Amino acid sequence: MGIVVQKGIIAPALFGLLFLILSAGYAAVFFIVPIPLLFKLIIAVGLAALAVAMVFVIIQRNKEIQEETKDDLSKY
Repeated sequence: MGIVVQKGIIAPALFGLLFLILSAGYAAVFFIVPIPLLFKLIIAVGLAALAVAMVFVIIQRNKEIQEETKDDLSKY
């Protein structure tokens, strides 16, 4: 049995991955720029919270897509 990838799952996963990559790049810039440690920590915590939220949203969206697919199949 192979893994079936649905079109609806690919878009949120790619968007989430792009978000995480851009957030990591953004964080890297702020750790290079000479600003006070407190601000760096606030930025890091904020970006980490956004990353966790993004992963949660992607997981929820994938579950919704799978449930919609099951519901669609039961209609026929």
